[in-house]
Amino acid sequence: MCEIANISFNNYIWNAPIPLSLEEMKMLNKSDSGALKFKTRTLLPKKGNPNNYTLHNNYSTNNIALHNNGIQQCIYDIHKIKPNKPVFISIYGTMNELKQIIQKTNTLNYKILLEWNISC
Repeated sequence: MCEIANISFNNYIWNAPIPLSLEEMKMLNKSDSGALKFKTRTLLPKKGNPNNYTLHNNYSTNNIALHNNGIQQCIYDIHKIKPNKPVFISIYGTMNELKQIIQKTNTLNYKILLEWNISC
């Protein structure tokens, strides 16, 4: 068992924060994973680049550019999943947008941890 910010986890095994369907997240919720992790969300839905990645001769680049359905959809999905374990949500935006995202996630009655994505 481990603990972060006074939230206990059964283990250190968590999914990668990649785009997953609602059904896949429900399956993860039923698994032995220690937490659920959601891909980075912005205040409003954001369309990413048309190509998710680019292949080069010896490497590839990630071009998703924060494509997501917004925090409100994430909150809706969390209510549908009914998590039985802690939830991480990666968030990105301006300071004003981050404040609004935090206010929206504070309405959830689940163990939520927010991860500020500063790399995009």
